[in-house]
This record gives sequence, C-alpha cells and structure tokens, in this order.
Amino acid sequence: MKVSFKIVITQACHVCLLIVVPIAFLSISTNSLSAGMSLQQTIETKKVLSIAVSPNGEMVAYRLMIPHRVGVDDDGKSNIALYLINKQAQNIAFVSGLIRVGRVIWSRDSQQIYFLAQKNNDPYVSIYKISASGGEAKKIIAINEDIYDFTLSHDAQAISYLAKKAKSRQQDSYHKKGFNAQIYEESLVQNNIYLAILNRGKLPHISLENPFHLVNLKYHPSSRLLLARTVKTALIDDLYIASSYQILQQSGESISQIKLKGKLAEAHWSPDGKRVAIIAGADKKDPVAGRLFSIRLKNGRIHQLVKKYPGDIKQVHWISKNKLLAVAAKGTQSELIEIDVRKSNWVTRVSQEGLHLIAVDSDEKGKNIHLVASRSSHPAEIYRLHKKQLTRITHSNPWLDSIELPQQQSIQFKSKRWFRIARSTHLSVKL
Repeated sequence: MKVSFKIVITQACHVCLLIVVPIAFLSISTNSLSAGMSLQQTIETKKVLSIAVSPNGEMVAYRLMIPHRVGVDDDGKSNIALYLINKQAQNIAFVSGLIRVGRVIWSRDSQQIYFLAQKNNDPYVSIYKISASGGEAKKIIAINEDIYDFTLSHDAQAISYLAKKAKSRQQDSYHKKGFNAQIYEESLVQNNIYLAILNRGKLPHISLENPFHLVNLKYHPSSRLLLARTVKTALIDDLYIASSYQILQQSGESISQIKLKGKLAEAHWSPDGKRVAIIAGADKKDPVAGRLFSIRLKNGRIHQLVKKYPGDIKQVHWISKNKLLAVAAKGTQSELIEIDVRKSNWVTRVSQEGLHLIAVDSDEKGKNIHLVASRSSHPAEIYRLHKKQLTRITHSNPWLDSIELPQQQSIQFKSKRWFRIARSTHLSVKL
C-alpha cells in the first residue's frame, strides 16, 4: 500500500520553517534494501555538531554527538566527543568516552587544540588542552563553576573566559541546609569575565570589572582587544531585544559599542582586525537575525551587505580581509555564498537540491574549506569543498547506507497577493 504525506509550511517574506528533515529519518519505508530504521536506531544516530579547521589547513577537529545505547548505557545526556582528521586523512577519536566537549579553538601555530569539556567525574565544565600530535588532554583552567565560553589570544599567552561568580562560603553553607529555592527570573546570576595569563608558574585568574551580563567573546586577531556580546541582565527577554556588541580592553573596560537595532546573532573579526561582521535583524520588528552587517572600526560606519539577497544569512566565516563565506537559507533550501565586502555583492559557491548546510570553516588563508551538512539520507556530516567539487569525508553512521529512507521533495506555490504563501514537502512512502 502506498501512502502520501503532505506537509504545508507557510512563508511570509524571507521567513520559512522547514520541519521535514527529522521526519525523513523515521522508518516508514521498506523495500529490498532493509526493513527500515528502528526506533532504537533513530535514538542512537550520531551527528557532527561543529568543525574547526587548523590554521595551516592540514587538519580538521570536529565534535561528534554520540547518543547513549538504549538498554546498555545509563540514562543521561548524549556524549560529545572530539575527533580529528589528520594530515593522512585518518579519522581519529581524539577525546572520547563519557565526556561532553564544547567550544574548540586551535592555536595559531596549529600545534595545540583548546576546548571546553566536562568529563564524567568532573563537577563543572573546564578548559582543556591537547597536542595535535596526540597524547592526554590536560586540564588547564578549572574553577568551582561552569565555564560557558572562552577565547584564546593570538599569541596563545592569555585566555579570557566567562563564568558565574562562585558562591561564597556562607551561600554554600545555606544551600546545603536547604535554602536552595529557585525564584523565577530572580535567581539568575550574570556571567562574569575572567582573565588567565598562561605560561606562569601559578596561573592567576583575574576577575575583570564589567557591569553587563556577557554571552560570548572573541580576541582580536592581532591584539588583546575583545569583541563581546553584552546584555543588561541575564533575563531571556533582554538577550533577545536588549543586547549589543562591544569592543573591550583586556581589562574589561568598554571602548566602543556597536549599535544595531535588530536581534543579534554571531559576530566575527576580519582577519586584519579592521572590520567586524555581525548577523542581525534588519530592524526591531524583524523576527529573525538573518541580515549581514559590516562595521569598520576606524570610523564606526555600519554597512548592510547583500541587501537584495533573497534569503537569511545563518553563519559567516572570513576567508580574506575583504571576503566572507556565508551559509544562507533560501526557502526550504540552503546554499553557500561568497560575499565581497567592498562591493557588497555575492556569488554562489555551493547550491545542491536536498543539501542542508549547517556550518562552514577554513584555514587562515581561506583555501581549505570544509562544511557541515546533512541530507534526507544522513544527518550532519563533514564535506570538503575543493574548487567546485564537494566531497563527503565522514561517515558516522555507515549502517544508514543499507536502509532506504523516504524521498523528500519541495514544491513552491505562488499566492494571489504580494507575498509567497507556502512551501510544501511531499513524502511518498510504502508501508
């Protein structure tokens, strides 16, 4: 018996919701290849979360989500391992087991990998370092609170990180005696910024003075300036509508504020440190942070790039001082575009039917480009882009090759009015 499913997804302007990708992994299709995916397999499917290409372009570090095995492992969150694709194109489990790896940063000389992680026996998230040639990961910064984000200076001599202030002994004593009530929107604690100077005998942790709640931060590519997203409070509403990017001294003192009206997403220094690229909403009424802005630090001039691009910018990566790669969503599809900041124009680098792009990264010269992408036939994996050739280089779930999954197709309708009204996806499967 053949059953057809139709899912209608409404769209106004550039906003589009795609909800069919996870459905494509459910097993309602059978043929000679396999009896289809079991519910256990849908739970245990691995996927790539992020990538970090070494500055010299010879290696790729990536985070792989490894769910617990049903009926075997204890209940809990999925493990997140650190894998490395080395110079010989070998895929190595670098840091694995009962661990959850967070942000990954390469040293400028491509010799060391720094990352956030919480091992099974760790009470808090700490900062680790491991040599790119292998060995044991070394914990270099650990405090009595979780570390939420960190950034490494260009000379690898300083680390700035975000964490909540540790409880005082009196507060800890009260908490142990049962005074641990959680009051909605009143128990939130702001993230503080800390500075650690490396390669000293006893590692000092300096708490920097800053009145804001900090969300993330990045060192300037050639100085100790910091690009930080700040919010007045730790409230979620303020994060959406009242946050801004600021340029900070390493001491935490604010030098300048970048004022954009819409919702904010990620921001990145240009390789020469003269510009900042920020993904944000077009204005206060824009529900999505999908426009791209370039800010010149010399005069503070804000310029919106590729205004006429018919889609949303999701992620960007600088490949030179004047060019960016951007992962963009256009309808139910996604593509990789290259943007010239000076001319504010774009060219399409990758656009394939059924390929959903998630992230992009490259070496410091912008030559060795890698993507995280998924298809209806597999979850997020790593692809290498060489000229116009896209090659998949990871196969985290080889057993999927023997299973036929439902086909996915996008259909576009035009409304009688001024806006496009719908995208629909039609799945035909056999029971």
